[in-house]
Parts: sequence; structure tokens; C-alpha cells
Amino acid sequence: MATQELLEEFFSQPKEPLDVAFTHRILIDIFVSFLAGFFLSWFITPMDAAVIESMSGKTTLLSSLSTSIKQMTKPYQYMRLLEFGVVVVTYGATYMIKNITDTVCIASNQSASSTAFWQFWLVFVVNGGLSVLYKDPILTKRFGLKSSTPLPLFSYLWWVARDSCNVLGAFLFFFVCHVKHKVAIK
Repeated sequence: MATQELLEEFFSQPKEPLDVAFTHRILIDIFVSFLAGFFLSWFITPMDAAVIESMSGKTTLLSSLSTSIKQMTKPYQYMRLLEFGVVVVTYGATYMIKNITDTVCIASNQSASSTAFWQFWLVFVVNGGLSVLYKDPILTKRFGLKSSTPLPLFSYLWWVARDSCNVLGAFLFFFVCHVKHKVAIK
């Protein structure tokens, strides 16, 4: 089944009313969002650090990834790193806005197309804003130690991989579980 067909099937299904108090559902959305952001950050943080370090000329992309992997062997220390926290906040907030938008749209009986519209644009604004105005400047100050060098093509591929992980986590995985595998969303 093509992605377009999955999306159409998902958005044509009637939304069930919330079976949990609205406030509790919002709190669950927040918790689950930051939990997802936490787990995804173990993959995204090394990619972001590697791209920025290689752009600054401090080290190569693969050398930076190797350093990050070595740091991850001490998870309690790794979780306290500034770069890890910044990535958790960025992606946790991205998932939070997506989940809360879904909850609010369901509670207010919005159409599926309206829900998709609001989810897309709010996620775009929150993720883009936090990435450009919060995460990237902090990571650049943290890892950008030398004058800039031209951005290698391989760095672009890492950015694409990072953003692909985000899109898969926020949207496609949700649709496939719900539509193709008939996983209930309650």
C-alpha cells in the first residue's frame, strides 16, 4: 500500500472521542513526547556533533562519530552533556506539539484534513524554530572551534539522515502502526 493510500485511509477514519480526561491526555502527550525525544537523541546528537565538528575543521566526521560512540559507553555522563540535553529539548518539543495538536483537534472534533494541516505547520514552526534559534547555535558554539571550512557533501547526507529520523518518528511510524497494522489510538 502506497504512502498516499495510507494517509488517505488514516484521515478518512472517524476520530474516536477521548476516553481520558483532557488534562490527563495532555500530560500523557507531554510525557510520551519527551520520552521519544530522549530515545531519539541517542542517534541525533552524535550526527549533529559530527557535522558541526567536521564543518569547523576540528576533526573529521567519522572521528567525531567515533568519539561520540565512546562517550555513549558511559551513559550517565553522556546524558549530562549539554549537546544531549539540547537535542532532547528540541525533539521532545517537536513531538509534544504534534501530540498536543492531535489531542486538541480530536477534542474539538476537527476534520482529519484540518488536523493534518495544523500538525504539519505547528511541527514545522516549532522544530525549525528550535533547531535554528536554539539547538544549532548552542551546538555551533560547543563544537565550532576553528574557522569554517566548506561543507562536505557527506555532511549534507548526515543532516538528511537526522531530519529523516525526525520525520519517521513524528509522522510515518504513527500512520503505519495505526492504518496498516490497525493499532488503536486511545
